[in-house]
Amino acid sequence: MTNYVNDVYGNPITTGDGNCLHNAISILLLGNESLATLLRYLTCIQLVKNMDAYMNHLISNDLYFVSSDYDEACFDASISGAFSNTWHLLALSDVIMCPNKKHIPKC
Repeated sequence: MTNYVNDVYGNPITTGDGNCLHNAISILLLGNESLATLLRYLTCIQLVKNMDAYMNHLISNDLYFVSSDYDEACFDASISGAFSNTWHLLALSDVIMCPNKKHIPKC
């Protein structure tokens, strides 16, 4: 993926406004940030509608060490400029129907 991104987009630079995750995915999908707001709201809807699936996800117990609680993540997903966390990454991956690889180091 890294080589593909670099080959197609060079080093994509996103607007540093708290919407970096959604801006970056929009750049990957369209080449610009125009989808970022829609992706943010679809992520919020995904989190709210599929709470049980995410709460039972294989890594959900570990997420509490690195992310806000689930309810806060749902609320933050609805606010432009609120920083994203791992809950958002999982939901956004489902929104765009593209699996992601997570590398969680062992401590």
